[in-house]
Amino acid sequence: MIRVIDNAVPIAILDFIRSIAEKRETWHYKCPTAAWVQFKDKHPKLDLIVNGNIVDNFLAGLAIGALMSAFDKGGHEYFFPEVLYSGIAIKDSTRDDNTHIDHDDRDDIVKVLFLLNTDWQEEWKGGFKYDGDVYNFKPGSAIIFDPRVPHSADEILGDEKRLALDFSVRKTTLS
Repeated sequence: MIRVIDNAVPIAILDFIRSIAEKRETWHYKCPTAAWVQFKDKHPKLDLIVNGNIVDNFLAGLAIGALMSAFDKGGHEYFFPEVLYSGIAIKDSTRDDNTHIDHDDRDDIVKVLFLLNTDWQEEWKGGFKYDGDVYNFKPGSAIIFDPRVPHSADEILGDEKRLALDFSVRKTTLS
């Protein structure tokens, strides 16, 4: 299951989240978490909410604003805004993203993904790969998907760093 909601969140909210996130000093390199993944293959991640507990009050509040906007624009058909995890990841052209699954032991979770680079150009690629297909990752859109299906970031061209905000939330019975 994958759904894309275009114009799910105002660009100004995403720009503001990105501007604050870029200045944070709490970025880490713990992801991907699999024991076999070498440090060189990890990417920067900024945790906002972990196991339902807020880690960064201000950014978590802004991020939940984006989530609620997507919820209001049709996301309510697919998820409840009960946040189990939220974070921001940076991907770039210096490393290939790993295809992976999340929450493989749970069937009650979906992920919601937002692109924070509101100036992102389609020719830079960096879309969202899901079950072998690539979806264009457009500013302002929300991608809602089953995290138990293999997924990753698509190849990124150029020097830009792509920032993506993701949530793990409870899915509705309709999805």
